[in-house]
Amino acid sequence: LSDPYLRVKILELSEEVVAQTSCVKNSENPVWNERLELFVTTRPPAPLLLLELWDKDWDKDNDLLGMLEVRLPSGDTGAQSAVLKGHRGMPNIPVTFRWTWREPQEETAPPASLLLFQMSASGVPDSDPRTGSGLADPYLRFELQEVTGFVVAETRHVMNTANPIWSDELQLPLLSTATQPLLRVSLWDKDFEQADDLLASLDLSLPNQAEPAHTLSKILKGHAGFPDVPLTFSYRIEEKARQ
Repeated sequence: LSDPYLRVKILELSEEVVAQTSCVKNSENPVWNERLELFVTTRPPAPLLLLELWDKDWDKDNDLLGMLEVRLPSGDTGAQSAVLKGHRGMPNIPVTFRWTWREPQEETAPPASLLLFQMSASGVPDSDPRTGSGLADPYLRFELQEVTGFVVAETRHVMNTANPIWSDELQLPLLSTATQPLLRVSLWDKDFEQADDLLASLDLSLPNQAEPAHTLSKILKGHAGFPDVPLTFSYRIEEKARQ
C-alpha cells in the first residue's frame, strides 16, 4: 500500500502558489481531512490548478503517481471530480475535492525569515536527452522540514543549460529562531508536456545565526540514476523588528 499525499499548485500566476496535504499511511483510498490554503495577490477569474498525487517514501525520494491540470469554474465555492493521469505506467486515479474563496484573515507575522539567493549549479543532466535541445531546464525547490504545513519556495527555471545561475531571491518564514532550520533542497528539470523530473536532492541543517550572509557549497545526491550535482547558494536569517 502507498502513503499518498496531494500537492496543489495554482498556475498562470506571477507568484509561486502551492500547498500539499499530509500523507495518509498505508492506503489506496485516502481521505484527507484537512484544508489547504493558497494565498494569491489577485484572485483569477477561473484559476488553473495542477494536481499531483505522490507516494511518500521514507528512505528515498517520493514517487509521482499521477497528475492533471484542472480549471475551476468562476464562483465562490464548488465541488470538483477529476481523473489524474497516471505517471510513467501508473494507472489513472480519480480524485474529488471541494474548494472555496475567502478573504484572508489578518495573521501575526513570523519572527524571522530565511532568505536564499546567489544560487548556482554545475553539470546538471538533461532528464530526457532523446528530445529537445539535450540540455535541462532546471529549477530549485527549497522546503522547510519538521514544520507544520507546507513551507516551500521555488526559483524560476533556466532554459537549456547544464550550468544554471538563478538570480531569484527566495524567502521562507521561520516560526522560531531557537533551532537550526532543516532544509530539503531539490533540483528539478522543467517539462512542458508532462510532469517535471526530480534530478537530485539533499537534506541539510543550516546554522541559525542571523546576519551576515553565509555561502554554502553542497553536493546534491542524484535521483534515479542521475549524477550528483554541485550546488552553491547563499542564505541569511533575517529577524523581524519587534513592535
